[in-house]
Amino acid sequence: MEQKAAPGPAILGRWRVPFFYGWVIVAVCYSADFFASGLGQSTVSLFFKPMKDSLGWSLSALVGATTAATFGGIIVSPFLGRAIDRFGVKPVMLWGTVVGGVGMILMMFIQEVWQFWLLYTCVAALGLAEFSGLASQSAVAKWFIQRRGRALTFSTLGQTTGNIAFAPLVAFLITLLGWRHAWGAMGLTLLLVMVPLVAILIRNQPEDVGLKPDGDWKPSGNGASRAPVVSDVSWTLREALRTRALWALMGTFVIGGSTMAMTITLAPYLTLKHNMSNQAVGWVIVGFWIPGTGSRLIWGYLIDKLPARLCLFIVSVGRGIGVFSLALVPYPYNIGVWWFFSGLVGNAFGILQPVMFANFFGRKAFATIQGGVRPIMAVPGLIFPLLIARFYDISGSFTWGFLFCGCLGFLGAVASLFAKAPTKPESAKPID
Repeated sequence: MEQKAAPGPAILGRWRVPFFYGWVIVAVCYSADFFASGLGQSTVSLFFKPMKDSLGWSLSALVGATTAATFGGIIVSPFLGRAIDRFGVKPVMLWGTVVGGVGMILMMFIQEVWQFWLLYTCVAALGLAEFSGLASQSAVAKWFIQRRGRALTFSTLGQTTGNIAFAPLVAFLITLLGWRHAWGAMGLTLLLVMVPLVAILIRNQPEDVGLKPDGDWKPSGNGASRAPVVSDVSWTLREALRTRALWALMGTFVIGGSTMAMTITLAPYLTLKHNMSNQAVGWVIVGFWIPGTGSRLIWGYLIDKLPARLCLFIVSVGRGIGVFSLALVPYPYNIGVWWFFSGLVGNAFGILQPVMFANFFGRKAFATIQGGVRPIMAVPGLIFPLLIARFYDISGSFTWGFLFCGCLGFLGAVASLFAKAPTKPESAKPID
């Protein structure tokens, strides 16, 4: 029988929730990922065609802003990880929310390419990345151990549901208000919703408010025999870098991460090659993220039941097949195949990555380790969207860029087979 959760911290000094407070953290982190994904990488491409028509910029110049933002993230992430572990997630998330919201509002006034690059870099690397992604994953990972897979599954669902909700909404706003005012509306919404949620509800870790991870919950009965043995032994970044497991994970997410270029280049592929409207593209994106939500739920459950590297291998193969389908299957049937393999089978990097890093290397330096290796894992976002855009500008075709990224996706699947949990012989003690 599950133990009754200890009283959590009072909200605004008055109210206490009748359940483990970690689930409040999950809800806020879900909201952070919901807004960051819905207003971020997957929908920024909806602005490319109207901005291209209005300002006369090339596709390479527009996609270059996302490359610049990725490069900014490479510089920031090691410092961000250390800041989260040292100062806690609340100040970092508040900073990111304000920077992201103000940056989007300022996007209304851009006239030159360099202004777009600079502002979008601030929005993505100094804003969205600070209040979602690494920060939200760190918060949830510190509040849960035995139920970490389920907790991170629910919190990272914000990434998929945010895209489902915002893709058609952003497309509609651009059509209704124009691209400039659409940026402003997005920034104002972010500030009004996320600043109060983070300021009032976020707590760094359960020990800070007299609680234990999972609310001191432990599986019992048949659940205890099926529960995975999860260690809470913490590794430092230097120790983790000496393990084969870390380099195998990075190999998977770096090489296989080339398939993430599709989130940036899909909208240009459909609008420029197939003359699809922005609103129609928004619904195509929704069609991808609906099975993507199911993918998170499926793999969030299976990673607690199956070897983690097997889950990662299957997901990586699915992503590779999905990208190949865009190049080899005739349009519009390729969209349905892509939805299935990249969406339903393969859209689980966002859950597998934080669960595997936290389970392999512990809670204490989770953000420092993730932040330390993210410059390497950010390489796909730095190179491949720009590479595919350059292929298009030169040849007028997306095919070769898609094929190249699909091949790399399969290489990432091979790397995942070497991602076995490391052991710290002198101190590793599994949780009872």
